[in-house]
Amino acid sequence: MGIGEWIVGFAIGICVLTVLVSSVVFLHVKLNVEPTYIRAVSSHLDNAYELNSPEQMLEEVNLAQQGMVDLGLKETMYTEAFSWDQMPNKRMKFQFTYMEGLKERIQAVIDWKANTKNNSIESLGDVYEQKMMNLRKFIMEDADGHKQRSDWIAHDAWYYNMHPTLYWLGYIESTLFIITALIAVIGSASVLR
Repeated sequence: MGIGEWIVGFAIGICVLTVLVSSVVFLHVKLNVEPTYIRAVSSHLDNAYELNSPEQMLEEVNLAQQGMVDLGLKETMYTEAFSWDQMPNKRMKFQFTYMEGLKERIQAVIDWKANTKNNSIESLGDVYEQKMMNLRKFIMEDADGHKQRSDWIAHDAWYYNMHPTLYWLGYIESTLFIITALIAVIGSASVLR
């Protein structure tokens, strides 16, 4: 067996190992890590989105924000590791400010509902439904037709700050895969000579 064939075999072995490690990490994230965040934060925002009562919606948003605190997220945390990418809109301070603004909007609907004449929401059904739909748009942001929950900063900050190995593993595996692919190409070129 020549050096070129050995290099190709080595590169294929590294690629297979990378795929196996990726599979194990993926299962760990999906079965152990991600459910922790979902239980603490995301599920409450999903519930708030589905509810048609601003009082219950406010309760779920409060639980989501408390979940962020319980997970150890602080205002000073960012979603990114590199200083050039640590923008104010990727900082937990903005996430908490956004959550407070969302709660104020929900409270405004609660106050409006309490101040309507004889609390007959049925007579103002269209207005009420429009107010609730507006709240839902703040809970589930619709950016360019791609819906995402408004907790994306907390989600990414939680991974980066609380699970740095998982955060960096994607970069490491991508780099390793590219390097081994290059090694395989070089090895193949020497075999084909």
